[in-house]
Amino acid sequence: MAGADNEPSPPLKISTQEFANEIQRDLPDLIKRFPQGISISNLQEEYGESTARIKTVISILLQHHHIQQTQAASRMYYIYPRDYKIDTPLHNLTELQRSICFFLLDIVKKNPPATAVKTNYTYLARHVECSNGGIKSAILRLASLGYISITSPSQRGLSSQLTIQLLQPLLDLNLDT
Repeated sequence: MAGADNEPSPPLKISTQEFANEIQRDLPDLIKRFPQGISISNLQEEYGESTARIKTVISILLQHHHIQQTQAASRMYYIYPRDYKIDTPLHNLTELQRSICFFLLDIVKKNPPATAVKTNYTYLARHVECSNGGIKSAILRLASLGYISITSPSQRGLSSQLTIQLLQPLLDLNLDT
């Protein structure tokens, strides 16, 4: 055991409750650094703790109503301080899905009283700079979340006949402020 006295001892772990208290104290600084939401990955990088320990602490903070938690369309969870107002419209969507929504809303607002958009996947993909497969996937996800409805699906050979109806949750969004 030569040299055993020279080795640094491993850091002592604080209790789970103390760790939860530490994260709660750090929430204002963390949300400044991660305004779109604090992910489990952010907490792991910040504190060097395991996913299991982070999830346990998040559960404690949720039980005591110190935080709020949302799940994005990417299925990733984000936490925020309890009273934090999420300023990002459609914060639960991916960047691609948000871009599509904003693009469709812009078209509808320029052509009142329209609430539907005739387009095609290729045009949308070019506008938001992604692949046709990515745009199709994002459109289907937006439909499943209740933001849009595909009233006239594009068919093979008739790709210019895609009609997208914007639904109330999207139409109610006020982007002018």
